[in-house]
Amino acid sequence: MARVFFGKMNSQADTKKLVYTTPNRGLLGELQIGDYAFIKLQNETKPASVKRLWKLNSIQGNDGEFVASFDEICQFDPVPLLKFEALDLFVLDMNLLNKCNKQTKGLSFYNLSLINEKKFKELTSSSEELCKYLADENHYRKFTKAERKKDVASKTIDVQF
Repeated sequence: MARVFFGKMNSQADTKKLVYTTPNRGLLGELQIGDYAFIKLQNETKPASVKRLWKLNSIQGNDGEFVASFDEICQFDPVPLLKFEALDLFVLDMNLLNKCNKQTKGLSFYNLSLINEKKFKELTSSSEELCKYLADENHYRKFTKAERKKDVASKTIDVQF
């Protein structure tokens, strides 16, 4: 199964061409051909949002410049970044919560851990199904506060604090 990444893009021109250009191959991290990337373009929307899913089809290097070329799986209604992180497709971990939000140096693509690879594969086979899934509020974790430790539900994907 291909892996899933969160990608931070800086160039609107590159985004339009479905490429990521960099002098440093290390910025691509562990991204390999066939992997998927949810793309956030810096300063495209306020608040920051994700609205594209791409699949890497090639990486070429010439004269100290690397170009990662992608195919677009789909564009969907913008999902604010904080809401995107609550999507029930992903394991809630530091890559998802911290690296997607904060400015980072030296890496532009972060590996996300899927909860259900089979479900993700189904969704990526149809852009309509993926758009429908992302638009459904039932697919996002809820954040709630529990007054007492005994009130915390142990069998939930929601976040309780």
